[in-house]
Amino acid sequence: MNAKVKISVPLIVVNLLLLLLTACQHAPRPACENQGIQYCQTDGIFGGKWFDYYERGLSCMEGECYDAALADLTRALRRRDRDERMAKTYGFHFTDYFPHREKGIIHYLQGDYEQAKKELELSLHYARSDKALIWLDEVRIKLMEQAGQPLSLPVLRVDFPEGTPGNTDDTGKIRTRNALFPVQIHAEDPQYIASLTLEDRFAGRTEIRNLFLESSAQKTAVREELAPEQGEHEIRIIAENLQGGQSVREFRLYADRIGPVIALETFRPGEYIKGSLYDESGEISLNINGKTVPLRKAEDHWIFEMRLTSDFPYPQLTATDCLGNQTIAKTADFLSAGILHQTPNPLLAEYGNAVSDMNPVSYSPKPFIYLEKFTDRETVYTDRIFLRGHVKSSSPLKEVGINGSSVLNAVGQQTGTIVFFTHSLKLGEGENKIVITAKDEAHSEALKEIFIERKIPAAFHWKNRYRLALYPFEGVETSESAKQFQYFLMQGLAERKRFSLLMRDEIQKMLKSFPALADRSSPGPPHALLFGFVHQSKNGTEIVAEFTDKTSESIEFADVYARRGKNDAPEILARKLLEKIHRKFPLSDGTVREIIADTIRIKTEKWMPCKGKNRIKWPVLVYRPENTSGDCNTAIIGSSRISSIIAEGYESPFIPGTRIGDRIISQ
Repeated sequence: MNAKVKISVPLIVVNLLLLLLTACQHAPRPACENQGIQYCQTDGIFGGKWFDYYERGLSCMEGECYDAALADLTRALRRRDRDERMAKTYGFHFTDYFPHREKGIIHYLQGDYEQAKKELELSLHYARSDKALIWLDEVRIKLMEQAGQPLSLPVLRVDFPEGTPGNTDDTGKIRTRNALFPVQIHAEDPQYIASLTLEDRFAGRTEIRNLFLESSAQKTAVREELAPEQGEHEIRIIAENLQGGQSVREFRLYADRIGPVIALETFRPGEYIKGSLYDESGEISLNINGKTVPLRKAEDHWIFEMRLTSDFPYPQLTATDCLGNQTIAKTADFLSAGILHQTPNPLLAEYGNAVSDMNPVSYSPKPFIYLEKFTDRETVYTDRIFLRGHVKSSSPLKEVGINGSSVLNAVGQQTGTIVFFTHSLKLGEGENKIVITAKDEAHSEALKEIFIERKIPAAFHWKNRYRLALYPFEGVETSESAKQFQYFLMQGLAERKRFSLLMRDEIQKMLKSFPALADRSSPGPPHALLFGFVHQSKNGTEIVAEFTDKTSESIEFADVYARRGKNDAPEILARKLLEKIHRKFPLSDGTVREIIADTIRIKTEKWMPCKGKNRIKWPVLVYRPENTSGDCNTAIIGSSRISSIIAEGYESPFIPGTRIGDRIISQ
């Protein structure tokens, strides 16, 4: 009896296995042929698994065999019922799995827009993807057209957050002296806000900026920071809905970082002082020895005069514009040096510059150019400097310029034999050449050149950023446009300097026909690897980037999609993906607030480029400015990793040498 059992058990198992295999077998679907190409195929043997049905359904979809594709996608969903990124198939194999999304696209192509909407929204519920968002917008447009909805116009509001530096003059022009000017943009429309565009018209050119929107929405709010150059900017903000309806808001912004001009016409110590003031803002106050002096308007300038007493024979003049920009003239300093009390031409001072060395004896036949702080060669660690100095001449000055920009136009129409100036200059990384020129009414000319090297503080240098090893995206080698995308992506990563890049040989070989990429590599092993794929189909292009750590564990995904013929140029797709990547990995800069045993607590104070999230295990650097001036290098104290997330910041293991008040920045 036992022997029979021993013999029969294997036979039963074999029979059961045969029955199971028979149940799982599916007759191969008849191949779908379109323009001579066979579709409804899988790369390997069809095994009846969810990923087999999904792969075959995508093949049917590409061949426009939509009913067959829907059938296979439905069978896949019976076995695995939700969309997800990088679903595990078998072993260590993974695949993106979006059956609801693909069904939604098929329903759209078949004209069943309500069902398409349901499937796409279900896909987004399980896993967000740019492809689903793009197609959902297409569905919404069709539904609005079917309903005969009249074109609506977005409700657009532009606010300036409380505490925004600046004020508004009588003409409605907003004035600011700060480097950054934040605006808060609110837009809403039942037909969905599809895009927000900011146009900055300045100095005869227009900069167009497409503000980042993750997806269309019926209500959206965006905070944007403007960095206006000196002068007037015409700002236009345009909100557009899915139907093409637009609303526009405009305002004028004037960036003013120059103080008023003080022109002395007559001065007798202890007796009398008279002169004029000029400022483009049209609003000036004057204080002499702590006393406010009344001003009299005369065309485009103001006239002042004041009786002096022997108690204050050499007054200090402080002129202030409506933004707080100041010019200081200390008469005691320059008159004690021998300046005549009665001057045939006005003496000019600007933006807080004392006139202590105005000595006619030192005049040369041609104009003399003096800079307060800078020698012929300097090194700085900021991206902007203020040149403060003056130009002397034996006859009234006619022209003073800095890198082709007129100083005299910036400080009014009046000139004199001495002009004091402050000029704001933005610097590029590396060496910057600055040329100052002057010409007087006697046609004498002078030229001064200085060279300023701008260095990046060590803590902010790209060599100390997160090290990223770059690999070619799958599918790039089969298409020239995909290769172009890969190049633009690599170029953008190098230019933005958020990461220290390690470009593998495979990329260099693949892109050998493109211009050489900038070297942004630094020594040391990578913190993470960047892979991805480019999938081009009849309907559009999908690109997915995956960041993994050295153990191949996924850190983050970023994806973009474009329908064929709609913003699908390689450079546009690369730019969109770059923006998403940098928003997922912002730099967070903060202050060490507490040191508790072997832990330091950090309050995050600044996000670059935008507010994001701190990540567990992310590497960080503790640094300290070398002085308190702000224009200095930084000393790196040490490196660590984020150990936990707390309110308003995070914690990190203690780094020897760290003090409360030190700065800490994510790599």
